[in-house]
Amino acid sequence: MNFKYYHTERLIILILSLTLAITPLSNFIEEKIAANKAINVFYGYVGIFSTISILTLVLLLINNYLWKFKAFKWLVNITNLNGRYEGELVSTFIDTTTNQQTRKRCVIEIKQNASKIKLHSYYGDLNTIQQTSQAESVSEEIIEQSNGIFEVFYIFANSASALETQLNNHIGTCSLKYFPDTKRLEGEYYNQRGLKGTIRVSFIQTKMLGRLNV
Repeated sequence: MNFKYYHTERLIILILSLTLAITPLSNFIEEKIAANKAINVFYGYVGIFSTISILTLVLLLINNYLWKFKAFKWLVNITNLNGRYEGELVSTFIDTTTNQQTRKRCVIEIKQNASKIKLHSYYGDLNTIQQTSQAESVSEEIIEQSNGIFEVFYIFANSASALETQLNNHIGTCSLKYFPDTKRLEGEYYNQRGLKGTIRVSFIQTKMLGRLNV
């Protein structure tokens, strides 16, 4: 767990406040446990009610769950992108059968908490159910723009399907803007093959499938 998306000063104040509030409670519980020899022997190996343990538990709850609620926006001000998005990718790669830019079905699945975000993408032909490639982010960053819109920048590693003859494994970069009113992600990508393109996907559900097709 890191705190890159937290307001640093507010996080420090929160930790100090929680420490002051938790310490008396922790001391009280540990005194009660110490009075019971049987429990005290077991507790000596666990120590789950120490100030550090309780503080860590609270921070884990905030980092994994509570940050999504408005009440915690003062501490973690990033948008919640968790879920499955579906749409289309348009590439500058020319399809030899149509002599036009390649269009692919695109699915992006995002897993996120208050300190990190991970993106998995799946691509396939528009008219078939065949998945042609998939990609995984290897470095990610969320930035709030001056207009309040959040943008995700990431580097990805793309792996082509074993049956795909026109693609090979490659890396690239992508930037996607999130529009909360329509729950859409839109942006551009570039890859080491010298190609670029656009991605437009819309939120479908929170459940992750780990593949292109339902």
